[in-house]
Amino acid sequence: MRLFRLTTFVLLTCLAACSGDDDDSDGDSSGEPDDGATVDESGQPTDDTRPADDGSAGSAGDGDGDSVGPAPGGDGDGNGNGDGDGDGGGAAPVGDEDWPRPLGTSHYDLGNVPFEISWPMEPTITDEVEVMSAAEFSMAAGTPGTRVVVTAPIPTAGPGELRIAASDIEVTMEDGASLGVVTIQREVARVALLGGRYQEIFMTDGWDGSASMVRPEWIVEDVLIDGVYIDTENGTGVQARGNRIAIVNSTVYAGQYDFYCGNSRGEQSHDIIIAGNRFSSDPGIEATVRLVHVVRSVTMDNELHNVIKHSYRVHGISDLVYASGNTLIETGLMIGTMPGDEVGDVWFMDNTFYHAQNSLFQHGELGGLVATGNVAYTEVPCFVCVGPPADPSWTTEPNELHPYQDPPDAGWIDER
Repeated sequence: MRLFRLTTFVLLTCLAACSGDDDDSDGDSSGEPDDGATVDESGQPTDDTRPADDGSAGSAGDGDGDSVGPAPGGDGDGNGNGDGDGDGGGAAPVGDEDWPRPLGTSHYDLGNVPFEISWPMEPTITDEVEVMSAAEFSMAAGTPGTRVVVTAPIPTAGPGELRIAASDIEVTMEDGASLGVVTIQREVARVALLGGRYQEIFMTDGWDGSASMVRPEWIVEDVLIDGVYIDTENGTGVQARGNRIAIVNSTVYAGQYDFYCGNSRGEQSHDIIIAGNRFSSDPGIEATVRLVHVVRSVTMDNELHNVIKHSYRVHGISDLVYASGNTLIETGLMIGTMPGDEVGDVWFMDNTFYHAQNSLFQHGELGGLVATGNVAYTEVPCFVCVGPPADPSWTTEPNELHPYQDPPDAGWIDER
C-alpha cells in the first residue's frame, strides 16, 4: 500500500494551507469545469462526462451514540432528533476480517444525528426478470416494479447504454455477474442496487435544456446503493444528485471521485447518507467524497483514502453537514473554502486521521461548527486552525494530535 511519510512535504503543505489558499489546481476557483470535462452550448458540463467543479454558490454528528453536544452556532436548524436508537452503526475497524458486511433489509444504524435525516423509500416490486445483455437489462429496468437479476457480465460500450428508466426497480446479481456504467435517468424514484459489481453509477440531473432551468419533477429520488463493489480506473464511482440518496456497506475504487454529489446546475440535493463504506481514490486527482449544494448529509463510519486531494470536502450552498466515526487515510478535509460557498452548520466528530499530506482540517466561513473528539496522527501542529479565525460560538475542543503513524492495517486499499 502506498502510504506517504513525507515530513518535509507535510510541513510545507501545512504552511501553504495556513495561508488559506485552496489546494486545487483544477480550476475550482474560477467556477469552470475541471480540465478534460466537456460542456454544452450553455457552458454546463454534459451528462456523459465526469463531474465538474461548479465553483458556484452551493447550499449547505457522533457514531458511538453519545450526545452530539450543542448545535453549531447555538441555534440554526440543527435541533432535530435522529431516528437511531443511540447505539451507533459502528465502523468496521481498518482491516476488519468480517468485511464486507452482509446485505440486510434494515437500514444502517446512524445513531443520534442532530437533525432529521430521511432514508430512501424502498421500491415496490411486482415482478422479477433475469437478464444477461445490455438490451435485456435496459428493457427490464424500464419496466416499473421489476427486480432485475443480472446473471452474466454486462459491460457498456457507451454512455447511457445500461439505463434505469423506470421507478420501483431493484437490481441484484448472481455470482460472477457485473454491470458497466449504469445510468439512472431523470424522473426515476425508488431504486435499490443491492450487491454486485459495477464500473460506475450515474444519476442524471433535472435540467430541461434551457438556460439553467431545473425541473423539480425530473430530479432523481430515493436511491439506495447497498453492498456494491465499484472499480473505475479513470471515472467517478458514484455521481449522485437528487433527494434521499444513500450508499452503505460498499467498496469503491475510483481514479477520480469515489462519491460526488453535485453538478446539478444550482439545484440542491437533500438527505444524502454515506455510511459504512470503504472508498479509495488513486491517483487522487479529485477528492474521495465531495458534496456540493447538499442539505442534510450524514457521512459516517467510512474509511476514506486519497493519495493527493482531500478525502472529504463540502462546498456550495450546503447546510446540516454531519460526519462522524470516519477514518481518513493520507489526506484531510476542506469545507466551505471556495468562492461563493455558503456552508451552514457542521458537525465533525469522533473521526480518526492518518494524515501524511495536504491540509488536515481546512475551513472557510461556516454558519457553525462542532469539531470534537477527533484523533489525528499527523505532523500538523494544530487541528481547527487553517482558515478564518474560529467563531467564539464554535466548539472545537477537545481533539487529539499525535505523531504520524501508518494505519494499523489498511490492506484493502491494494485489493482492487
